[in-house]
Amino acid sequence: MIQLSTKLAEVLAMDVIETFLMVQVKSKSGDIKYNTTTYFSNITLSDGREYLGDGSLVSVDPPQISSSVDREQYKVTLADPDFDAGSTLDTLLGHKAEVRAGFVDSVTGYPLLNLEDTLIIYAGDIDQAAISANVGEHGEVLLQLTCASPMGDLDLKKQIYLSKDEVRKRDINDTCCDQIYVGSGKFLLKWGKE
Repeated sequence: MIQLSTKLAEVLAMDVIETFLMVQVKSKSGDIKYNTTTYFSNITLSDGREYLGDGSLVSVDPPQISSSVDREQYKVTLADPDFDAGSTLDTLLGHKAEVRAGFVDSVTGYPLLNLEDTLIIYAGDIDQAAISANVGEHGEVLLQLTCASPMGDLDLKKQIYLSKDEVRKRDINDTCCDQIYVGSGKFLLKWGKE
């Protein structure tokens, strides 16, 4: 269950709720590649995360609740008018994407900047990145990031060759396969601690 801060619970109980979205894409080494918000100005959260109010966030998928385990992917679309991502699409794969919902306090009119007053809508890895270009009269270039489902690895299969040498490569102290290739004759196996 999601724990709401006291201030966030107060804001969500009001009749009128104003929200904004924040998207951050980080490389595996922690370098920030994209950080943008739908709020009209820059946002800096209490932990120092900064999101630019540059208008480049076009859309994000709404959160979906499913009672079955599925492989639903999550999509984030960013404007890329200068075609900056065109040459770096492959490098975006495996980067971490995080989408947060922020809220505006209707009493003060200011956004809640405490990290606990935001909600994580999605956090995961980028599976695919693609550029969509519309060459019509008004034209647009969009970067679409397809992120992995939180359940995406459930059908992942990693085969392990079970032999004494292969298991020792993984853990030098593991003896689970020391006697795996014993002939079909009578054999006394010791179980437990010695």
